[in-house]
Amino acid sequence: MEGASILELIAELAVALLGFSGIVVVIGGRLSDGFSAADRSRFVTMVLFSALVVVLALFPFALHHGGLVADTLWGWSSGVGTATCLFFQLAMRRATTDATVRIIWSDASVSKAAIVIGVASMWISILLLAANSAGILLERTFTPYLVSVLLLFGQSLFSFVRLLNTAFRESAGADPLS
Repeated sequence: MEGASILELIAELAVALLGFSGIVVVIGGRLSDGFSAADRSRFVTMVLFSALVVVLALFPFALHHGGLVADTLWGWSSGVGTATCLFFQLAMRRATTDATVRIIWSDASVSKAAIVIGVASMWISILLLAANSAGILLERTFTPYLVSVLLLFGQSLFSFVRLLNTAFRESAGADPLS
């Protein structure tokens, strides 16, 4: 299967990121002190995006073992990826209350650009996967699927770095808003 080693690597990295999230929780003393609304949002985003990346990176292997040819494999993978991302987007929206959005949006420690980039990466991924699945402007190939998975992994990684940065600043006694 084209790109098998790349997808395996992405899945391994996403699982490692999920494991490192436990370290961030401990380093930041979050187990005893609790999360701020912004940190909770970062943590949930990181975990959910990482889990989504693992699912999307491993799903094509199931289809490949079913004997599908390349264009059918990437078309179906992209279609299921589109549905999964839409479900994920809907679940995130239902889980996020308007009060939480207002709190996070008004928090100075939250990068507004990060929120916009996160939402954009999700919707760009959905559009790429849908176009690849339908064969609209794309030819049901591996590359759009890979770009979508990488965009989602990038959002997870960005949330991890942001959470780690906040944890280190707070544990060092520095003002996390500086």
